[in-house]
Amino acid sequence: SWFAATRRPDGRSDVTLVWEAIRPSGPEVPARVAVTASTPAGNLVHRGRVEKSVDPTGRVAGQVTFAAAPGPLVVRLSAESVGGDALDTDSREWVVPDFTGPDASISTPRVFRARTARDIQTLKAAAAPVPATERAFSRIERLLIRFEVYGPGVASPTLRLLNRNGDVMSSWPVTARPDGGSDAEVALAGVPPGDYLLEVKASKDAVAATTLVAFRVTG
Repeated sequence: SWFAATRRPDGRSDVTLVWEAIRPSGPEVPARVAVTASTPAGNLVHRGRVEKSVDPTGRVAGQVTFAAAPGPLVVRLSAESVGGDALDTDSREWVVPDFTGPDASISTPRVFRARTARDIQTLKAAAAPVPATERAFSRIERLLIRFEVYGPGVASPTLRLLNRNGDVMSSWPVTARPDGGSDAEVALAGVPPGDYLLEVKASKDAVAATTLVAFRVTG
């Protein structure tokens, strides 16, 4: 499972939960996942079942978005078969970010994997594409990185590739989406195998907001 957050107009955050099956076939592949989210004090935030999404690549995954106040969140997951039998359970704690401050802030970057430039365009045109939960990619893949930047007077964001020592290796252009968010396309063909960080950065005056995404490039 994987979590992301974006800002809502009412001061809360939209929390997106993505679940994905490790194996896309077999008797224990879930048809849905029951989700219960609550505060550490036990106040219910969200409860429901998340059906698997239709995915042309064969992924078995699903996502749900619900509103939550900034702060700690306890999420319990229960994978279910088509017949409703419990296959696996998990419990996660996650801190919902607060995007209401006056300084620059950045939503959780969503990473989408693709093979071709046409795949990237298909992802951009999709109403609700499911982000990747994995963070290991091959050099023949392309990545679509999506995020939002908040705060008045914030400069245009940047996206840079850092090695494991924090040294800058390259950068990619960031384009604005019609909905106010930002997109960047990352081609991995020229990136040697290894561990890296994607750095998303946005500045307001002398204060900068930075978000990092760790990932691995295989052969």
